[in-house]
Amino acid sequence: MQITHVEVVPVELSLRVPYRTLDGRSVEQTGAILVRIETKQGLVAWGASAVDPAFTDTPLSDVVRTCRACAVRARDLNPLNIEYALAELDKVAAGMPAAL
Repeated sequence: MQITHVEVVPVELSLRVPYRTLDGRSVEQTGAILVRIETKQGLVAWGASAVDPAFTDTPLSDVVRTCRACAVRARDLNPLNIEYALAELDKVAAGMPAAL
């Protein structure tokens, strides 16, 4: 099995019920990144990551950039060889666990 295409789709989601953090910030939106993966055999899989501003100071744009770099590296990887694939992606996503 071989990954042939990876699409990274960032989205901003409005929360139905906004919340306030302990430091008083009002959170009304959160970011998410949807990832669509296709294999040479025609299989499609979806993944997602959320970037909540209350828990991280990492901007959504930084996570998207790292996800796109991971998408480039993921091409030609075998998704069934999980340990190897994650080790390869970890080299690209070092320091950005939300992207991994």
